[in-house]
Amino acid sequence: MRTSRIALILLLQSPFIQAEAFYEPKKIESEASNYRILAIECITDKKLTKKETFKIESCINFKNFVKSKYPILKSSLESAQERAKIQAKSEGIESRQLREVLVLLMSARSHMKIAGELSAQI
Repeated sequence: MRTSRIALILLLQSPFIQAEAFYEPKKIESEASNYRILAIECITDKKLTKKETFKIESCINFKNFVKSKYPILKSSLESAQERAKIQAKSEGIESRQLREVLVLLMSARSHMKIAGELSAQI
């Protein structure tokens, strides 16, 4: 058990893992932003065209995203938050890299919250 903890700590200190840990929050934030933009486009097109939601391409794209990518995005965000907690314990809460990760994750949560509120209008 102690050996596995030491291996985990060494693994977290690896530059490769640190780069990957930073990359994933960027991707999560980007996908969350895309989710928000899709919701805004759908609502805008719905108001401009006065068509039914299922006939508007941007709304179809939004619904497809919600069905296929949203569960993955939500799960990835939760996993990244757990990894950030581990990183905070191993590197300390004053780590600059940890701060950057937390900013990206907070931004992603904000995008998802806004998109979720907008989806009620769709």
